[in-house]
Amino acid sequence: MATGNSGSAFHVHNPGSIPPSVAAHIFQPHFSSKGRSRGFGTYAMRPIGEHCLGGRVSFVTDVVAGTQFSIELP
Repeated sequence: MATGNSGSAFHVHNPGSIPPSVAAHIFQPHFSSKGRSRGFGTYAMRPIGEHCLGGRVSFVTDVVAGTQFSIELP
């Protein structure tokens, strides 16, 4: 967790990368690369984080650096 003058940011890092074909759909409802009955977690991050909490949800992924999901809150 990082704090700034006007808010907080939370980051979750994983050493693995997300393939571009999956990354393009990561925030879509019911999308999962892990099978059926999944795919709500990353979808829910955006409306809750941005619309309910007024923050910004994002992720970056790279073969070398891995994947980091972030939420920046006011």
